[in-house]
This record gives sequence, structure tokens and C-alpha cells, in this order.
Amino acid sequence: LSYYFDKDNLHDVEEELKNIIMNLGNKFFHVRRAYHGFSNFDEQEKLGITDNELSELYDLELGFKIRRCIKLNGSCNFEAEL
Repeated sequence: LSYYFDKDNLHDVEEELKNIIMNLGNKFFHVRRAYHGFSNFDEQEKLGITDNELSELYDLELGFKIRRCIKLNGSCNFEAEL
């Protein structure tokens, strides 16, 4: 899949970032901290972090990268596999 974002998409990207943070709610900080420290699935389970929450965090990280790329370059494009 090919993806392309430009300055016209910046508002949508920022809104999606806000939605993800709001969906994670108070758990955002626990998920974020755990995300950087995971060494195995036992830690994820011990902290009560679902696969969906972890997926949201991956989306958040990618969203921040896309936003930064748009702001620095005016656009962002990349290819990804499913």
C-alpha cells in the first residue's frame, strides 16, 4: 500500500492523534511507558494492556512521525505491507 499525506491532511492527522490519546485515556501513560519497556508478553499482561491498546500506541507513534514529516517537508509518503 502506498500512503501520501500533505499539508491539506495535517488537520486530519492531528485530529486522529487527539482521538487516539483520548481513547487510551488515563491508561495512555501506562501503555506508553510499558511500550518502551516491553521485553515479553508477560509484562504486557501484568500491566493489563490489551493488544488493541498496544496497536493504538503504534498508530500514535506513526501519526507523530507523519505529522513531523508534513511539517518539515510539506508532505509525507511511504509504502507499507499488510
